[in-house]
Amino acid sequence: MKDKKRILGIIAIAAMIGFAFVSCDEGGSDSGGSNNGGNGNGGGSVSGMETLNLSGQVYLEDFDGVINTYTSYTGSDLEIDDSLYAGGSGSIINGNLNYSVEVPRNLKAMGQEFFETLFNGYTIAVSRQDVEGYIILHLFAGNGVWLQKIYRTGYISGNSFDSSYERVDYIYVDKDVTITGTGGTVNKSETENEVVYNETYISNSFSIMLKTGWNAVYEKSIQTGTFEGSIENLTSVTAVETTTISLGNPSLRWVLR
Repeated sequence: MKDKKRILGIIAIAAMIGFAFVSCDEGGSDSGGSNNGGNGNGGGSVSGMETLNLSGQVYLEDFDGVINTYTSYTGSDLEIDDSLYAGGSGSIINGNLNYSVEVPRNLKAMGQEFFETLFNGYTIAVSRQDVEGYIILHLFAGNGVWLQKIYRTGYISGNSFDSSYERVDYIYVDKDVTITGTGGTVNKSETENEVVYNETYISNSFSIMLKTGWNAVYEKSIQTGTFEGSIENLTSVTAVETTTISLGNPSLRWVLR
């Protein structure tokens, strides 16, 4: 069998976020939280929030080698372990997350180097270098368990495929700052395990103004492509991945990892 792991990884956008072909919602239509006054749950305010309130149904994500599924979490209640991090408080009770934090306790320098690392692949310009802040990429729920606000889908139809990966990060800054990212297009062609891969990566330029307080930063990657042969015996893959970054707080899923 030709190696199909590579195309699975392509459809999932990147190996670090796993693999996905078909996203099935087995936990209802709620996908990440109600709008609680615009404070971080989906919709409403996306910048300059004094208090960040996060809530919503928690999901488990499973990949069986072909199908990616989401099911509502119904396990034991969990406390959010934030004592060494932002200093907020929260818990998962009856499968629902509730978490809040005001000014985080561990502010770090957020200058050019920080944002270049966060927005890897972009040419970054920062309007000021004296900013301190904090970023929540995920929440810790104890015993090595953590939560991340994401959603991903993937589909195959004949010899075509498309997929998407979305996530929201929450960034606190102590001063207003504008981040500008200049994107571009990278073409890559290589042969791996006798399969020819032709890939195009497009990063759309962006400019976001982070206001003093909490800000919701939304990233979405969409990938489309075709392959020759069968999914079990590939000969070639052609894929285009497009990534956009903006201020935004759509109702994604809180996924327990």
